[in-house]
Amino acid sequence: MTEEEFDRLIYVSHPKERIRAKQRARLENCPADEVEFNRLFFTYGNAAYRYSDLASRSVTQEDYEDWLEGLPKKIAADFRRKGFESSKNALPFTSSRNGAAGHGHG
Repeated sequence: MTEEEFDRLIYVSHPKERIRAKQRARLENCPADEVEFNRLFFTYGNAAYRYSDLASRSVTQEDYEDWLEGLPKKIAADFRRKGFESSKNALPFTSSRNGAAGHGHG
């Protein structure tokens, strides 16, 4: 499979070459009846990875504090207890940051 053929199969590529190579090898070697499932699985997984990666970039303590202000008190207290470093990659926070940045819901 050429790189061009692979790119046509996987609509959203993984940003890491090592992972793209593994995905390509899987598509080249899996049974024909599994190609479509794997193609969709990789596309979805790659999109989710990129979405999460967008949110984790350049988030600040200020972003975190602003986000906490909008949460119910008990939930905000739990995230405060965990702290910024432990919470900055949590799905509720990353989803909110992506939504605020125009990259999806939030």
